[in-house]
Amino acid sequence: MPLRAGATVPRRLKYQGILLQAENYWRQLDDFAADGLLPVKDIEDNGFYVQAVFFPIREKLELYGIASQIYGDEDAGYSDSSEYGVGMNWYPYPTRNHRLNVQLLDVNKSPVSSTFGYYTGGQDGWTLASSFSVFF
Repeated sequence: MPLRAGATVPRRLKYQGILLQAENYWRQLDDFAADGLLPVKDIEDNGFYVQAVFFPIREKLELYGIASQIYGDEDAGYSDSSEYGVGMNWYPYPTRNHRLNVQLLDVNKSPVSSTFGYYTGGQDGWTLASSFSVFF
């Protein structure tokens, strides 16, 4: 199954403790190998991701906002999905090895599960999560 995709390289802008990161993608899947008939000939979708971050208290408190959107191929049976959220990281010590994270996410028809377990594939709704991380 060949994958043809044209994606932009993630773009980052940093200025005095403020970060803006964005990326977008386009994907086309076709020429499927199968034992029987398939309901679609190809799948094409696209989407984007944006994150804004800043430190109102230098090296102590980091605030961020995120947004992502996937425009699914409705002809192939895939609907649109999105994720919007705000969060914060608080660093209690003068190191990035200890962190308290709190975030609020609005997940709409997630096509996948999150890496850290904050939401599952197909979820449609709000998630409030917090964690304390210690890195060695």
